[in-house]
Amino acid sequence: MGSVGAMGEEALIERLARGLGAVQPPVEVGVGDDCAVLRLGDRTLLFATDTMVEGTHFTTDPTNPLTDLVAVGWRLGASNLSDLAAMGGRPLAAVISTALPAEWPVTWVEQAYEGLRKVGDRHGLPICGGDVVRINGPAALTLAVLGEVDGEPVLRSGGRPGDLIAVTGDLGASRACLRGVHDGSESRVALLRRGLWPMPRLEWGQALRGSASAMMDLSDGLATDLPRLAQASGVGVVVREANLPVSDALVTVCGSREVAQREALIGGEDYELLVTLPKGSPLPEVPLSVIGELTAAPSQMEFVGANGEHRPLSEAGGWSHFGSAS
Repeated sequence: MGSVGAMGEEALIERLARGLGAVQPPVEVGVGDDCAVLRLGDRTLLFATDTMVEGTHFTTDPTNPLTDLVAVGWRLGASNLSDLAAMGGRPLAAVISTALPAEWPVTWVEQAYEGLRKVGDRHGLPICGGDVVRINGPAALTLAVLGEVDGEPVLRSGGRPGDLIAVTGDLGASRACLRGVHDGSESRVALLRRGLWPMPRLEWGQALRGSASAMMDLSDGLATDLPRLAQASGVGVVVREANLPVSDALVTVCGSREVAQREALIGGEDYELLVTLPKGSPLPEVPLSVIGELTAAPSQMEFVGANGEHRPLSEAGGWSHFGSAS
């Protein structure tokens, strides 16, 4: 039968989804997008969940400058809100399930919940209940969020050949932060702030809903997430590394724009939006960078390096559970 590690994240999800069977009304969209979509009368609801595990997504080591339990709670909320943003939705409510080892200090739990409350207050997400259990292992926090969208949600599957590929904001800050660029300089402090306290793009997602043909959030990195969107849409992609938006702080830390853009290609947990737009369509007033286009060949998954060389996107790297990050 093999292990989940040997199978890999994508194959495991596909196998589990087959076992669950086809969705039935009121569920309209199930496994394979940023949120499940439910139709209840004239309302379109969105449902998503995410988990953060000690040792995988965060550290409690007091000697590590990345240790910040308040930021953990914020990131947990932001990751779920980002899924709603990817469909053009807004939050309604959430519940949290917390699995804790008995030796965890109460103050750590309170700090994580403080961060969750802060991101909820900022973006209109009330936490209305949940569960607390004991675990004989590392702590795990799971948030499930309910949202709503006016009109039709933007799915991953709407991209068409010739559509432009664009991203919001700038990329790569979280990867640089988590790789340990935190010596106290102004640029590194800026990246640390971006990595620990990501901002879900709810307003931008809603603004893009009327223009985007497909959309998803960038949680596992462009090199990993873009092929997922392309597969859902049945198209290929060409992305130009030189067009990837990066901050001045990232360029300073990396030493050159070329190195910074490579970080942007493979970095995860940026929680920006990846969007495709019909060529020639008016662009909404959202900070967007066009980085490539969709093609008619589903097997074409490539990026054009700074030197003009075409390479398979799979060579760039990215994040996968049960796999290795580059």
